[in-house]
Amino acid sequence: MSKVIFRCDGGKQWYGLLQGRFHERLRGWLLRKPTPAVQGLLLFPCNAVHFLGTREPLDVLFLSSSGLVLRHHRHVRPFTKPRSLPSAWGVLELVSESCPSEWEPRRFTWRSV
Repeated sequence: MSKVIFRCDGGKQWYGLLQGRFHERLRGWLLRKPTPAVQGLLLFPCNAVHFLGTREPLDVLFLSSSGLVLRHHRHVRPFTKPRSLPSAWGVLELVSESCPSEWEPRRFTWRSV
């Protein structure tokens, strides 16, 4: 698990965690509260997510390996049905309250902090 900064093509940025191990991806937001230091999780490789145990609504973005947004689900509430996209490389989960209300991100980049 690495601390990273996510940045979208509009310039907005979030702090979060890069989660590439199976147990990290499985845990996701379970028993974890968003904080200013952790506003998002990038799960990879990953093409499906569940919302069991989440505490906050999430914006869920399915990404290609180059950061291109393939699909965007806004304001997904806790305990709703899982989402998937077989062609995705990874999933970026951002706390919805930290996202602009009207936005259509097309690409994300990330770097270690």
